[in-house]
Amino acid sequence: MAILALCVAMAMTACSENTDTAEVEKTTATAESAEAGAPTEAEAEKQEQLAEAGQYYEAGRRNLYGLDGAQIDLEDARTNFTKAQELGNTDANLYLGVLVDDWYGYPKKDYQQARAYYEQSGDNPYAQIALGFLYYYGNGVDQDMEKGKELFQSAVDQGVVEGYYGLAKVAENVGDIETALEHYNKVVEDGTEQFYIASAMVYLGYIYEHGDVVEQDVAKAVGWYTKAADLGNTDAINSLGYMYAEGYGVEQDNDKALEWYVKSLSSFPDYEVYKIIVDILHGEDAAEKWFEESGDAEKMMALAELYRSHYSDNGEQVLPDFDKAIEWYTKAADLGNSDAMKMIGNMYKLGSLYGGEDDLEKAIEWYQKAADLGNSDAQSYLERLQGQ
Repeated sequence: MAILALCVAMAMTACSENTDTAEVEKTTATAESAEAGAPTEAEAEKQEQLAEAGQYYEAGRRNLYGLDGAQIDLEDARTNFTKAQELGNTDANLYLGVLVDDWYGYPKKDYQQARAYYEQSGDNPYAQIALGFLYYYGNGVDQDMEKGKELFQSAVDQGVVEGYYGLAKVAENVGDIETALEHYNKVVEDGTEQFYIASAMVYLGYIYEHGDVVEQDVAKAVGWYTKAADLGNTDAINSLGYMYAEGYGVEQDNDKALEWYVKSLSSFPDYEVYKIIVDILHGEDAAEKWFEESGDAEKMMALAELYRSHYSDNGEQVLPDFDKAIEWYTKAADLGNSDAMKMIGNMYKLGSLYGGEDDLEKAIEWYQKAADLGNSDAQSYLERLQGQ
């Protein structure tokens, strides 16, 4: 009996050891499986980088199109798209190309650079359409109209409505205005990419304004320019400013002309546009007084942008005026404008770039003020600065 009890005890001990071993093996296997499924440090870093690139990309679209209540700012759009591209977002190449290809009135044209951006966009059909225009008109490349048409048609064949914008140009070029109008209207009605839609609206306005191929209808032209301007197209905005300033096709109205020209200045700090505003208001002192007495933060922001930027006066590059830019951004910030607060943060963060001094403490202070008012861009900048 003693021997039997000993055997039973030994068997139970062995069983227990086997069970423990099995549990250890199971736990180890589970841990190894979890470890195998977890991203490596390099992969995690890449994911974090792409997420940051996505934030810059969306900020660029907000700047370009004025989305989510943001102010249209083509210079900031380019800055954000450049950062997104550098962090690996290939879709940003499309918009970088659009800016230097003069689609949205950005004055720093560089067709060869635009071509490079479009080609780096891979098979993005919207970039292929834009590349088609470079070939069709021979901008930055040897002219090849057939290749341009092929790229337009390829986009249409993929179900991308914006390809019809290219085909509209082809039709207009051979005098088939009926087809051109049909294609332009199709892009306006069914398109999804804003810069193509706005461009189609501009050309519909141009066709009706000049009346070379259809009966002239300036009221229709104003209607189309206004729709395009509401989408941020600076060509349309400047056309409306001119029409109201000169009373061309509309009743002369300096107030409306100034409204449109200031909107143009807000989109991009073009010194030529500012000089038109100064002329309308009879002098620079009177213009600054008008900006201040307007009580309009957006107008003050537009003037601040001019002082912040490198602009050209009769071909001469004028350096930024750090103090004047801060002065006008502060006037806008005092009215509760969170974008102005964000821009003051940018000015202090990169002060040496704008003729001032870097001051990260002040940058954080102003980003915090903007973030407290719900400014998501300022919140992102703040988090990056505090994480350094």
